Amino acid sequence: MDQYAQSLAGQGQKISPEDSDYKEKLIHVVQSFRTFDVALDDFILHHGYTGELSDIDGKIRFIKGKFNIIYSKNSPSSTGGR
Repeated sequence: MDQYAQSLAGQGQKISPEDSDYKEKLIHVVQSFRTFDVALDDFILHHGYTGELSDIDGKIRFIKGKFNIIYSKNSPSSTGGR
């Protein structure tokens, strides 16, 4: 998500009110903004979710499963107590 925000910010910084087509460029940047739910769907699809996007419970299970994998790899018991 951070890359997405940086990309939009970068696009906004490349245009100037002095540009003859500033209004059109600004509209293009604003129209490329996605809502959180659309961005989250894209994110989980990119990270392996294969279920239906309308299945909220399935998406929650997928995200929780990913967090469990991350935290179990970083827990003291999996790193020898370090």
